[in-house]
Amino acid sequence: MTVIISDFVEAQLEDIYRYCAGIGHADYGNKVRANIIRQAHSLATFPRLGKIDEDDLGEHKYRYMIVGVHRVYYRINEENDTIVVVFLFDTRQDLDRLAKEFPE
Repeated sequence: MTVIISDFVEAQLEDIYRYCAGIGHADYGNKVRANIIRQAHSLATFPRLGKIDEDDLGEHKYRYMIVGVHRVYYRINEENDTIVVVFLFDTRQDLDRLAKEFPE
């Protein structure tokens, strides 16, 4: 399977990096970003590694895996043999915020 990192997630990764760099920890920001990308690409081999999202925030069946303090949400598209990473959520945040920010 091919893993696709959505533009939305790319922007979220850039925000994480900028935040870390802004408080003087650019190396940590790069490390977090690289770890999330590396773990996301591991889904190509193990696409069902993540848990099914029990809240089912949309019409698609989303899965997520935990990478550090982030939930990495993705969906599997069997028809075109792809996995699309659609959203990152910092688990230290309020879960109500997840429903408000989740892209459809």
